Amino acid sequence: MKPTNLFESVKSRVPVPLAAERYGVQADRKGRCRCPFHPDKTPSMQLNKTYYYCFGCHCTGDVIDFTGRLLGLSPPEAARKLAADFGIDPNTPASAAAPLPPMRQSESPRAREGRCACVLIEYERLLKRRQQRFAPVHPSGDWDTRFVSASHALPQVSFLIDCLYEPDEALRKAVADSLIEDGTLRKIERWNAAHREEVTGDDTARAA
Repeated sequence: MKPTNLFESVKSRVPVPLAAERYGVQADRKGRCRCPFHPDKTPSMQLNKTYYYCFGCHCTGDVIDFTGRLLGLSPPEAARKLAADFGIDPNTPASAAAPLPPMRQSESPRAREGRCACVLIEYERLLKRRQQRFAPVHPSGDWDTRFVSASHALPQVSFLIDCLYEPDEALRKAVADSLIEDGTLRKIERWNAAHREEVTGDDTARAA
């Protein structure tokens, strides 16, 4: 397999926050953390799904860059480690794969919790953007059902995210296990994938 194809597969399937969690970098629910690449007393790094950026030392890159720099690996070595650690089959095209690697029984509780948090944080972000996009223009006007459904869902989603960052290990595990075992996490992953373009499209989406 060509290295470029391995890079594409890894980058399309492993979000930066999930890799950071796996390798010991703790971020808050907004994806902020202390930069591991310079002395950092306050969180100055932002972990987004496809890239990271530090407002202190201005380092940036994708998940392979992050992993390589953190673990002292070359880009090919970092890509291979990510593929091994997240169970990515290098022979499967990225376009045919799920957005995130499948859950495995060997995953640690923290990795499971981090995976759930990553999915829920994106869900919360998309719901907030949907809520803003389809908010009623006038108080007396009709409320778009997309605005209403997002408004109803947000409090519960925010509560679950908070639970996944609680100090209580038993609570975190219970929430993650529930999300995974009843299929809720997969449903949210599919919803996220289906609605990313909707909330970032132009205003013609209001007429959809």
